Amino acid sequence: MSLKQTDMLEDHVIELINKLKRVDIVIGIPSYNNSATIGKVVFSFSEGLKKYFPDLKSIIINSDGGSKDNTRNIVESVKPSKNIGIISTKYNGPSGKGSAFRTIFEIAKRTEAKVIVVSDSDTKSITPEWCYALVTPVLNLGYGYVTPYYTRDKHDATITNALVYPITRALYGLRLRQPIGGDFSFSNGALQIFLQQK
Repeated sequence: MSLKQTDMLEDHVIELINKLKRVDIVIGIPSYNNSATIGKVVFSFSEGLKKYFPDLKSIIINSDGGSKDNTRNIVESVKPSKNIGIISTKYNGPSGKGSAFRTIFEIAKRTEAKVIVVSDSDTKSITPEWCYALVTPVLNLGYGYVTPYYTRDKHDATITNALVYPITRALYGLRLRQPIGGDFSFSNGALQIFLQQK
């Protein structure tokens, strides 16, 4: 299923983008029925942006897959500080993170964001410091992509430890401990490359 760019975004999202024009940081949070956890994720990023990047214009986007619970209302109930917009939108397209990402990426493209952060909506250990750790390497140090390094129990992440990490290391020679982590960030340059993918 192919969507035209105009079909990708809801009208209220387009209105907000036109009002904001450009932003420095886009935080994208895909979700589906995550009302129990998404409030903390949005609040943590909102506080991180306020604490570490108070002079930058930012937007937190919840790209939702049609949640039947209160996910979108919880997102929009978080009160951001100055220079931070929060919006929840239902993504169009096939169900799944790919469609959620496309919506986030399209908003980042239209707002010419310098840094794009994507975070899982069910991360329980998140703190405002994650915002700093994900944004700073791209914004201030020129990195194109930042992947997480989670401290985990030895029995967690079996697929990552036994399969994905060794394959990534063998193919690319890179020691990316969490190559499929749900929390990551990237530059506008990387975004342009991602948007060219089918």
